[in-house]
Order: sequence, then C-alpha cells, then structure tokens
Amino acid sequence: MIDSSSTLVEIGARLKQERERSGMNQSDFGVVGGVKRGSQLEYESGKRPFDIQYLLRLTEVGVDGYFILTGKRQAPSHDERSAHLLRAFAAMGPVDQAAMLRLACTLGGWRHLPPLLAFRAQPR
Repeated sequence: MIDSSSTLVEIGARLKQERERSGMNQSDFGVVGGVKRGSQLEYESGKRPFDIQYLLRLTEVGVDGYFILTGKRQAPSHDERSAHLLRAFAAMGPVDQAAMLRLACTLGGWRHLPPLLAFRAQPR
C-alpha cells in the first residue's frame, strides 16, 4: 500500500526543486500554475495535493512534470529538441538564420557550405 502522506512530501520536494531550477519564487511560480503563494507553499511541503490543471500550466513553461510525479528525468526526444530548435530558428530574421545555419554546419563538421549559405549579408 502506498503511503499517500510521504508520497505528497516527496512530490512536493520535487516540485520545489523544479521551482528553484526555474529561478522563480513561490509567488511567481504559483501565478504560472494559477494559484496563490499559500497554495504553492502547501504543495511544496506536501500538505496538500495539486490538481492536474496546475501541473499542465507549469509544463507549458518548461517545468518537468514527469520529474515532479516520478522523480525521473526524461531527456527530450530528438523530435522535441528539433521542434524547439525550429521554433527558435523561425523567430529569427533572415540574416540571423543564415548565421545560425553557417554555425550549425561548421559545428557539424561540414567542409563545404550548401549554396544557400554561400551568400554574405549586406551591411545595414
């Protein structure tokens, strides 16, 4: 049988670790999760369980919900990392995109740049 009080304490401790990893204080973290500081304090101390909506809101800003629930870190899948990289790349202007592609090709060990990257940006 699972001891729910010790499980809540363990989950609360991991929740606190994730909050600290994010660099937020309890008030700000609570705002992200849609709760007040007092509720956040109770969650972290294991005095009260949180609901799934709270956890989902936290995961939307990069909090590792899997770690909070299980204590195990999951490395992002290749597809997930690629998606993050593509979103960041899409947000860049064309000059920055070209620079990033040149950097990626260089770091990846490519000896010759693809024709797309052979151009030089005009000075502003």
